[in-house]
Amino acid sequence: MMSRRVKERVCRSIEDESDDDSMEDAKDEALTSLITHCEGKRYLFCPLKNRKGRPDRFSDDLPPDVPIDEDEAAIEQSAKEYRWLNDDEFLQKYRMSRFAFDWVLEQIEDCDVFTTVGNKKEGRPQAPVIHQLMVFLKYIGTEGSGTANKNQRNMFGIGEGTSDVYRDRVMKAIRKLKPIYYGWPDKEERKKLAKKVLKKTGFPNVVGIADGTLFPLAFEPQTEDAPDYKGRKHLYTLTVMIVCDYNRKIRFYHAGFPGSAHDMRVYRNMDLFLNPRNYFSENEFNLGDSAFSNSPYMVASFKKQHGEEMTEEHEKFNKLLSKV
Repeated sequence: MMSRRVKERVCRSIEDESDDDSMEDAKDEALTSLITHCEGKRYLFCPLKNRKGRPDRFSDDLPPDVPIDEDEAAIEQSAKEYRWLNDDEFLQKYRMSRFAFDWVLEQIEDCDVFTTVGNKKEGRPQAPVIHQLMVFLKYIGTEGSGTANKNQRNMFGIGEGTSDVYRDRVMKAIRKLKPIYYGWPDKEERKKLAKKVLKKTGFPNVVGIADGTLFPLAFEPQTEDAPDYKGRKHLYTLTVMIVCDYNRKIRFYHAGFPGSAHDMRVYRNMDLFLNPRNYFSENEFNLGDSAFSNSPYMVASFKKQHGEEMTEEHEKFNKLLSKV
């Protein structure tokens, strides 16, 4: 706020037009101009360390373009200095590390869905694939009203309908990767996986490890059986059965059962259980915890019976199985 003395001088400079050539009036006019200029600025002094966003909101979250002839250390140092988001902020916003983000981008950027109109090199070029992936990741990493197109428009500076288009393209591109990264191992690969488990843990002929997990739902399902979706850990959930190999790669899954469904119930409805000979060779099996029942193709940990103590052999077996 201006002091009383400064205001009086400003008013005198405006009202008194008789002494335009006087030195005092010249000073008053200069002071008036300076005050007007300062009041029009939000900050008088901006520290050099303050980050300033650029008009291109996508570029704010990405490293700058660096000459190709720069070495890797110089590129990484330059990226750290000029990124708007640090690594933790990037992970929080996009639910994925920069390393994982770059890997996904590399897998999908050559997909034909990112060509122009009609998948031909005609018409207006699309936005960069990296921008479309950023919109998609922010969408699936947010729940509630944060996923609305209006919010994505405000965040990225794109059209509301553009958000839908970007997300659909990225989803199609990712789904096309399914034959490459998701599938049950063939006979030869199963042998290699079993040898690795045997070497590390002593369990022979193990193909996969099965376990159920719960996916929390943001809202109560609008169905008559909504109470069935109340899981034991969250309010409303979906139960999903996942079978992975020793390399932690998902090999089989079954989703859709409500959160109250038992793991063994879900497993019994999988083709892996119904037609095991299509997935296992002789003596091959999966491992599971005590929620599963033992069968020729599933070896589960021992259950502690009510009122009884578990034997030392059973405890040793369970401890070894838990390591897998």
